[in-house]
Amino acid sequence: MVNMKKYFHIVKFRTPQNILVNLNSMLPLIVMPIIFDAHYVGIFALARTVLMLPGNLIASSVGDVIYPKLNNAINNKNTISRDLIKITMVLILIGIIPLCILFFWGAKLFLFVFGDQWGVAGELSGILVFWIFFNLINKPLIVLIPMFGLERKFLFNSVINSLLGIVCFLITKEYDVTFMKSMVIYTLFLIIPQIFIMITVCIKIKSYEDEIKV
Repeated sequence: MVNMKKYFHIVKFRTPQNILVNLNSMLPLIVMPIIFDAHYVGIFALARTVLMLPGNLIASSVGDVIYPKLNNAINNKNTISRDLIKITMVLILIGIIPLCILFFWGAKLFLFVFGDQWGVAGELSGILVFWIFFNLINKPLIVLIPMFGLERKFLFNSVINSLLGIVCFLITKEYDVTFMKSMVIYTLFLIIPQIFIMITVCIKIKSYEDEIKV
């Protein structure tokens, strides 16, 4: 019962946050047939799926490995910034190679693997890959959210993500933006919440390490 009360705030904020994440992932698939031709839904779905499968696998593996280490360090009032920098640098090195490959040669790669009709999906992957890259390098910081009790801000971040997604497609429809340009805007709007997470958690890390050094 004590543990339930102790961790209730995680459930309280994570449940609506997870709902918003699922809604955010569905938003492009719902809106695209209204604004563009229906075949763009398949293009988007293929590009996102190809990118997210390895990205989520790596991020999940990283989270499973570093969570116990970081949690133990915080419980023992040890610094964590040095380990976080090392982990993040490794993730940057892992992610930068596929980012460059997809950005420069995504269309050709998709044409070769999936066929002539999927070149646009490859071009799109070269845009969306920046969002996946930020997701990947952000994983060590996201792991710290429950440890530092930042679920409320994480929920706020998901709300902002939802609003930015809606704004993106409203701009697309209002100004008759092309599919690819709208995806550039959409990707930029997806990266903004990731930057918010980075800044928020880094501020908390600094506050935590200042406290334990006193």
